[in-house]
Amino acid sequence: MKKFFEAVAAILTTLALFSASTASWVFFYQPVAPKSIHRLIG
Repeated sequence: MKKFFEAVAAILTTLALFSASTASWVFFYQPVAPKSIHRLIG
């Protein structure tokens, strides 16, 4: 059972990282995004 929870945790972590990087990418490439957001992300 422990292995099952470890697998779920790994999947959730991967999804979280993926959605975070996608959000950063969207913000970064939006010309209307404020410069402060660009500075925060990258």
